[in-house]
Amino acid sequence: MALQMQRNFPKYGFTAPSAYHRVGSLSLSSNNSVRTLNIELRVYFNANARTNGNAPIHTEKYLLPYPTTSTAQNQYNLVKHAYEHLKSLSEFSGATDV
Repeated sequence: MALQMQRNFPKYGFTAPSAYHRVGSLSLSSNNSVRTLNIELRVYFNANARTNGNAPIHTEKYLLPYPTTSTAQNQYNLVKHAYEHLKSLSEFSGATDV
């Protein structure tokens, strides 16, 4: 599971036409009744770069509340919940599931 889309990297001076966004790690933390999902998103130049073992060209971190109701917990696993959240963000509006 991953997201693919064109991505500009002005800091590095290039565009990745098929950047491959993959959740690299997840952790769930809890403080009283509030749970937070910590997402590390690794961005590769393309899917082949990831398959070939190349290092990510960029890493991003996202934090989001993780529902504590039993219905929501049964509906999502952590990885699916992470991707569903990312797809809801405007910056990933043009991304496709791969």
